[in-house]
Amino acid sequence: MGERGRLRSFAIGLRGAPDLAFARQVADFLGTVHHEFYFTVQEGLDALRQIIWHLETYDVTTIRASTPMYLLARKIKALGVKMVLSGEGSDEVFGGYSYYRRRSHAERWFRSTALGTRLLPAWGRVVNQLLRRAYYHDRTLWEWSLTPPLMALPAVAVFSPLELDRCCTPALREHVGPPTGAALFAEWYERHGGDHVQRMQYRDTKLWLAEDLLMKVDKMTMAASLEARTPYLDHRLVELMSGVPAAIKTAGGVPKRVLRDVAKNLLPPEIIVRRKHTFDVPIDTWLRTSLRACACDLLEDQDLFTDDLFNRAYLAELWPRLDAGDAGAARQIWALMILGLWARRFGVDLTV
Repeated sequence: MGERGRLRSFAIGLRGAPDLAFARQVADFLGTVHHEFYFTVQEGLDALRQIIWHLETYDVTTIRASTPMYLLARKIKALGVKMVLSGEGSDEVFGGYSYYRRRSHAERWFRSTALGTRLLPAWGRVVNQLLRRAYYHDRTLWEWSLTPPLMALPAVAVFSPLELDRCCTPALREHVGPPTGAALFAEWYERHGGDHVQRMQYRDTKLWLAEDLLMKVDKMTMAASLEARTPYLDHRLVELMSGVPAAIKTAGGVPKRVLRDVAKNLLPPEIIVRRKHTFDVPIDTWLRTSLRACACDLLEDQDLFTDDLFNRAYLAELWPRLDAGDAGAARQIWALMILGLWARRFGVDLTV
């Protein structure tokens, strides 16, 4: 609580970030004591090694999203605050991710058949041959080959299977073994007996929410001796929403439809209709500017990324792709850079 019992609210971002303006609008509407913080690119880069230390495990997505969370937790604690509320779980409970949009039975049937998973990629390859260029990239062709239980996999996979084969040597692939992400996605999807969206929500709750989002919030806030609580994960609310069909949760193709309807008289109209945005950092911009030297140094380190493990020709291709605006290349450079930082921070020998 803040001045005279008023609630406090907190937001952080790079100066000029649109999220800050929206957070300020909500705070003004609710009448909270609002605290707006900023961080620079250099502060974000300086925090990376500490974030990796506190997270301990190598996780590309978590580390990326943890940067603003870690910096915000430290600033909130400096104000003497001991506990905060966080919104983790709302997407999984209410159906907020874009891939939760309700797909027709015909589309899901087609994507479930061998014909569907083979015809679309084959058609894309024919188009590429006719145009004599990669109009449809390998990643797109891979996404088209996925059955309904795996349709969300591209949202978290940095490399497609073909890209992974090109990046890693046979020795590394043999040492690490086959990727397990697809098997886990399918297993947890099949464990739920509900409709397509309910199955995806169940899977995301068991995997993405538990192993990534909540772990990130817990470790980043605990690093600042700050406690975070998640009211959207009250078991009564979770149990209630788990039985709501997709036709209601994403009615009209609108994510979080139930939550938006409940909040329409509690928040400004512009916030209710606003599209989902992630609490993230602009790594593509950073890698083209302030972070480029650090990333180049790591990827060219022969002690980390040896020729026995990685295809150096593929690594070299990533930089022109990045400069051409390829977001996939940015994610892959970031993933490899974080792997190098993690290995250095914990003294891990990456050689097979």
